[in-house]
Amino acid sequence: MLRISAYNLKKHVGAESFAEEWDRALGFGRDMMFVYALERAIHGVTTIRMRLGGALNFKLAPIPSTS
Repeated sequence: MLRISAYNLKKHVGAESFAEEWDRALGFGRDMMFVYALERAIHGVTTIRMRLGGALNFKLAPIPSTS
């Protein structure tokens, strides 16, 4: 389903249950993004170096500075 179709459907009379579930799904996605960002901030990021289709090594490091 296209995003525009979902938002148009939300506006229709009788689509209240769809609108509630759509909003719940969006809230769940936002919550998961927050949890992931918090985990990265606390634990850093894992970098996997690949070579010839296989993992060469793993490295856990803080998030690189943007400054």
